Amino acid sequence: DTRPNIPAQPGKSIARLKRKRSGPVAILFNGASLADFDLYSIKAPMIGMNRTHQGYETYEGPEPDYLCIVDTSWLNRKAVREFPRLINATTDPRPIGYRVPASYRAARAGAPFSFDLKRDGVIPTTTGWLALQFAAYAGFTDMYCLGLDLGGKHYDGTPSGMNMDAQATLSEK
Repeated sequence: DTRPNIPAQPGKSIARLKRKRSGPVAILFNGASLADFDLYSIKAPMIGMNRTHQGYETYEGPEPDYLCIVDTSWLNRKAVREFPRLINATTDPRPIGYRVPASYRAARAGAPFSFDLKRDGVIPTTTGWLALQFAAYAGFTDMYCLGLDLGGKHYDGTPSGMNMDAQATLSEK
């Protein structure tokens, strides 16, 4: 595809994080099975998404090393905006976190996974997809996906597919 990337929004360049890590990483999805794990026993770095961080009311695990978001409404939460290693693939124009651009090239058939988030960006449809791509981009070699249930309820019992705006704007602690 010859179309250019959608210009990156302002913020820290995701290129700063390329190949800066190695070894295993635990990716914390939001599925019900996440509650089956003792997250405090994990010794590897962690990547959280949406609600798997200490700023979310029902999350009771350790703070992840990185937090991924694709939906702009999550930036309504102060804890998300101020997360020190936020991987931000939203279209919000504020300079918040490490920015991942949306990409036309990544959307073409046969190439939806980008190994170069600075060049090809992401298709901002699911945060889990961003987390997997970021793990590869950052250099992690072994990815352990916890709570990747592909449907059903979230770890806190709320139904999946809930309105994103309603989820992101719940009152903060």
